[in-house]
Amino acid sequence: SQKPALDSYHAGPWEQTIGYSQAVRVGHMLYVSGTVGADAKGQPADLDGQMKKAYGGIQKTLAHYNTDVSHVVMERIYTTDIEALIRSQETRKQIYGNSAPAATWVEVKRLYAPADKIEIEVQVALD
Repeated sequence: SQKPALDSYHAGPWEQTIGYSQAVRVGHMLYVSGTVGADAKGQPADLDGQMKKAYGGIQKTLAHYNTDVSHVVMERIYTTDIEALIRSQETRKQIYGNSAPAATWVEVKRLYAPADKIEIEVQVALD
């Protein structure tokens, strides 16, 4: 059997260093890697601020594929503070508006960088 053609997108050189792609397109599906919102100095320090920046990074990736969050079919959020994530649901709802993807939210001990409080990954159905 033939392997599907993969179309990868890289947001920065750190991906090659670590060994992943920001996004991979397979057919009509786009898989976006977990995206964090803290910079190298751990800013912003609060989860809500990190969430907004993470969604901004996801929106930039989706724009590369000429799509937007209304096409997200699955979202997974990993957080070091589930209570803060629950308090930030209004921020999340503002991102998605009238669309509501399937979603899983999980509290974890830590993320890749110690200052990261949230990491969001999505799967997108492309036209």
